[in-house]
Amino acid sequence: MKDKILILGAGGFGREASEFIRKEYDCAFVDDSCFDSTVCDIPVVGKMSDLPKLFGEYKKAVIPIGNSTVREKLFTECLNIGYELPNIICDDVYISPYATIGEGCILLSRVMVQNGASVGRGVILHPNVEVHLGGTMEDFTMAYTNSVIMTGAVVTKGKTVSSTTTIEKNQTY
Repeated sequence: MKDKILILGAGGFGREASEFIRKEYDCAFVDDSCFDSTVCDIPVVGKMSDLPKLFGEYKKAVIPIGNSTVREKLFTECLNIGYELPNIICDDVYISPYATIGEGCILLSRVMVQNGASVGRGVILHPNVEVHLGGTMEDFTMAYTNSVIMTGAVVTKGKTVSSTTTIEKNQTY
């Protein structure tokens, strides 16, 4: 039997991420603006204000929300309630054994995190993102598809890197 997990947000990225999350977990959505009882064959069991009462049935949560401020707020709230925030990492992701990954991250298809790279808490990396040697994605950052964080580059807390963008070597963004 699979562990249960709440997916916070049934919007576009929540639906996209659910395709990977459901491989490992028995999923339910929580969303403030969804009026459907199911989304992508996954039940919607409440709103964000229901997180404390849902903790009895669900012990894990994932936050596929693009807005970094909202993601950080929900991350902190979930931790305070007691939720575990596991990493969602697709099967074809490469993470060097010498890289570090914080909790509550979502790494989609073909992401590469190289030797000495650092990915903070609550980070979202869309398909084909590369974080090169010693590159850093600080907490609650996000990089869209086909982006590259070069050697020694730093994406600072809460920033979003657009698709097909390269953050140059040793640059702070």
